[in-house]
Amino acid sequence: QRVNDRMADKTATDIRYRQLPLQSPGQPPRFVWDDGAAGLGMKITHRAKRWYLRVKFAGNRQYSKVELGTYPSLGLSDARTKAREWRDMVKSG
Repeated sequence: QRVNDRMADKTATDIRYRQLPLQSPGQPPRFVWDDGAAGLGMKITHRAKRWYLRVKFAGNRQYSKVELGTYPSLGLSDARTKAREWRDMVKSG
């Protein structure tokens, strides 16, 4: 079972993501979806926070998750930029 949350506003800051606690060992991963870039989310486990992008590749019925990088090495603005680049790349085929 996974827990899913949303950052309520589009002005979520890097600080707000930094303040999200890691999951305790034994707890399921938690996804926090960012409203600032379509499909961008942070997967939080007991070990790390990682940025993922949910995309649908041409010819596929289901969405795939592409790992963009580990937080805080990849900050919020860079993750949003990478997400937009990936979306553009997927759209262009």
